Amino acid sequence: MGLFAVSNAQAVPEKFCAMPLFNSELRHSILPNAGEYVLLGDELNQRDSHTLELSGNASIRYGNNILRAEQLSFDIANNMASSHSELTFEQEDVQITGHQASINWLANTVAVQNVRYFLPQSSGTGEARAFTIDQADFQLQHATYSTCDPQRLGWRIRANQLNLNYKTHLGSAKHVRIEIGSVPVFYLPYVSFATEGRKSGFLPAQLSNSSSSGLGVSAPFYWNIAANRDATITPRWLSKRGLLLENELRYMNQRNRGQIQVEFLPNDVLRAADRSLFALKHDAQVGKRIDWRVNVAQVSDIYYFRDFGNNLDSVSRSYIDRQLSVRMGGSFWSFSGLAQDFQVLETGIDEPYRRLPQLSLYLEKKYRYFAFSQRSEYSYFNLANNLSAQRLVLLPQVTLPIRRRWMHFEPKVFTHVSQYWGDEGIAGDSSVVPGVSLDSGLVFARTTEANLQLLKPRLYYLYIPPRDQQNLPIFDSRVADFQYSQLFDYQRYVGNDRLGAAHRLTMALDSFWLTSGGVERMSVGVAQTYYVANQQAYFDAEPAVEAGSVQSAGYGSVYLSTDISVAGNILLQNDKIQAEKGDFRLNYSGKSASANLGYRYREILGNQMSASSVIAFAPSWSFSSRLLYSIEELQIQEAYVGVEYNACCWSVRAVASRYINRQGELNSGVAVQLELKGLTSLGSRLEDRFSFTRR
Repeated sequence: MGLFAVSNAQAVPEKFCAMPLFNSELRHSILPNAGEYVLLGDELNQRDSHTLELSGNASIRYGNNILRAEQLSFDIANNMASSHSELTFEQEDVQITGHQASINWLANTVAVQNVRYFLPQSSGTGEARAFTIDQADFQLQHATYSTCDPQRLGWRIRANQLNLNYKTHLGSAKHVRIEIGSVPVFYLPYVSFATEGRKSGFLPAQLSNSSSSGLGVSAPFYWNIAANRDATITPRWLSKRGLLLENELRYMNQRNRGQIQVEFLPNDVLRAADRSLFALKHDAQVGKRIDWRVNVAQVSDIYYFRDFGNNLDSVSRSYIDRQLSVRMGGSFWSFSGLAQDFQVLETGIDEPYRRLPQLSLYLEKKYRYFAFSQRSEYSYFNLANNLSAQRLVLLPQVTLPIRRRWMHFEPKVFTHVSQYWGDEGIAGDSSVVPGVSLDSGLVFARTTEANLQLLKPRLYYLYIPPRDQQNLPIFDSRVADFQYSQLFDYQRYVGNDRLGAAHRLTMALDSFWLTSGGVERMSVGVAQTYYVANQQAYFDAEPAVEAGSVQSAGYGSVYLSTDISVAGNILLQNDKIQAEKGDFRLNYSGKSASANLGYRYREILGNQMSASSVIAFAPSWSFSSRLLYSIEELQIQEAYVGVEYNACCWSVRAVASRYINRQGELNSGVAVQLELKGLTSLGSRLEDRFSFTRR
């Protein structure tokens, strides 16, 4: 053991909501060698053969432990220090101020009375009648804890006994009271928790209210089954319906991950029936080249999501899509398999065809200057009435891709072959539809000191001769939603039941402005398509186009400043001088606010407007809103407004919402969330509605 003296040093405090009690000296004073002590003081006296007394700015350091007081005693024989005056004690995990301390340096035990403490890892602070450290165990008697500034306590907890272990990262407390301000609002006789990681136990209660289910109170229990498995079991009482039991199991390992969800409500008061939900998601990897996925769900009745959903997306589901899929591939091939089933959730709509199964094989090979590809797909379709049909689709194509930095020239020849077999009542037929396309373009570049401009003229020609496809059934196809890139693709449908006849020529001009660092500031494109022949429509949502017609399209994306951007695209029918489709968006994203305004137009399907915003309108205050409005129906489809107060150690959020489901039923609700930072949150999860990008 060695003793030596050095001068005192000062440290700059770090910035926390709950500030450190004093300036740390662990990193700013000389670290003694192993087994040595550093003793400092204005006076140093030896009381007896094994006791030293220090007075006046006295301190003792051993390893990463520092004890300071006006007067200190040091027992050399027993490696113990003590003080009966005001003192400070510091190690990496805690800062303490108090009265009367006893420390055994070698055993790493500390006992301090009438304590104020600060925990750097959690930025927590509080008081205790007694604070004892035994190795990695912290024991506090009649203690308080908060992450707030002690001068402005938004919340704190009181406990008769609080235990923390910084090796196991586990803690427990007895007779716990949560206080908001100085008002007690919650009591628990015993609670155990994890300071890091996960631990089984009850989670905070959750509160909600809706017009469809009434007041809701949940008491979730978290079960940490293993390092790679956990479960949440949640009894949820709904004032209008009864007790809903919600269960969620999660699991994962090196090659698998998944989630199982089970919900059950016996004897729903409003529906007079048992209600239930089962859902399974599972992803797995077999070897290096095979992936498979399961995504299935089942509800007890078609009204389940309408009754228990809380937004427009969840309550407006027409069906549940259930899939089992597998994928594998190599350097020149890929294979996928799909089994797909549906549960219809709405009356009066056609049930989608089940695919039991669908098998797809894609081959690609380059030979000299040519690229050959072959896409094959076999599907077995089945309806609930047991009618079935089979479809085989082959799509071979040959391409001669010529690409340079300044140009591209790509002629393509392809054929769409389809063969159907079906039960009585489902037509069986075949179709062979050939086609050719030519895609070409140039690239011009101009550079300035601050910008790079690219100009790309493009010419696209497509010819697909008309073939009679009226007798072919439609199983999984629909009109693709308009995108500018569609003008340069031979397939205008989603699915493989149709390959529409086409004879058209598209001329386009795209321009891009980029900064010297490669950041895009503006992109603009215009295109015009001339139809040489009539274009037949196979779907109600698709208008027919006559020969000689001209369609114009355009898109644009402009950053007016670092915070404001405008984007959109439009498709025009020139002979009618009328827009067929269009999308426009205005976005603002600043340091204290974000806002979005959108407009979507469809000549056949109608149009709608959307708006959303998050605005920090005062220190600690934020406002959030969203609106989805149908212009055709002159009706608000979904809307919510919310307000948030966000202090340094706590926040409160309130949101009022309303939405209309597919049946025209109005649903509304109010949700409130109180978050005690560093402890927990009470209420419904609302924080995502108040988030925005801060630059």
